Amino acid sequence: MGRKKIRLPAYTSLVGEGTVIKGALSFSGGLHVAGRIVGDVTGEPGRSGKRSALTLGMSGVIEGNLDVPYVVIEGAVNGDVRATKCAILAAGARIMGAVYYQALELDDGAEIDGKLVHIASGEDPGTIGQPVASLDVSTIEAAAASTASSGDGADRMRASCDGA
Repeated sequence: MGRKKIRLPAYTSLVGEGTVIKGALSFSGGLHVAGRIVGDVTGEPGRSGKRSALTLGMSGVIEGNLDVPYVVIEGAVNGDVRATKCAILAAGARIMGAVYYQALELDDGAEIDGKLVHIASGEDPGTIGQPVASLDVSTIEAAAASTASSGDGADRMRASCDGA
């Protein structure tokens, strides 16, 4: 049985390497993070109902919870991840928190210090704001920088989350 192809948004926002954002961040469309965000990140539906997707590059660090339908993680997250459609955790992914997902791809080398929770389509996994253990950011950044990138996150998301 073939997989259904889905169309994800093009990147409309970028948090570049060397950039630090402090505070909650909401976005719609596509967001690529190569810098650091200290705060929760939420993907909102766009005006035309477009899906929100986030890719966290290998140099990217998020210290807060993620609530985005589609995520590709190659960097470090110190918080919970809620991917209501699809989560791809690449070899360089380092997550200190729970991962809530509908569809999941987990590469060799990805690390999760927390639980994996499958959510059914339309199910609300509840709040994800529970505190997690603190971690030295320099350790996260060093771990993220030492891993090799596994290609463009958007292309990978299109290939792996088909039908989610």
